[in-house]
Amino acid sequence: MDIQKNLAHFLPELHLVWFREAKEGLEVIMSYDRQHVACPYCRSRLTIEHDRKAQRKRDCNFGKRKVFIILSKRRFRCYACGGIFTEPDELFGCGKRSSKRFRLYLREQATRKGIKQVAREESVSENMVRRCLSEVN
Repeated sequence: MDIQKNLAHFLPELHLVWFREAKEGLEVIMSYDRQHVACPYCRSRLTIEHDRKAQRKRDCNFGKRKVFIILSKRRFRCYACGGIFTEPDELFGCGKRSSKRFRLYLREQATRKGIKQVAREESVSENMVRRCLSEVN
């Protein structure tokens, strides 16, 4: 299965923009595929894209290569109340720098191998693996 089919299967809410080989692994640029986003302040759907911000997030490996998703998150301005907000991020979670499936993978591996070994193999901190073990879905 190639990377495009893999991502389309596991992350159907995201639109693949582009991907490239990088020093650390694969970098995949994606964005949410929503047409409308409701304002979290007044619930109005009269919004306009205000800005974009790229966030780098870790995902499960593809073969032996690490995968980093560069999520192009949109910021919106609401016509009704003037509020500025960022689109919701259900796939990764608010403030998270890794995908839910990567965190689940770390949890599964840590129950089999141990925290230190998983952290070393996946190039993440031991604290991240511990947080994955205690995270409630």
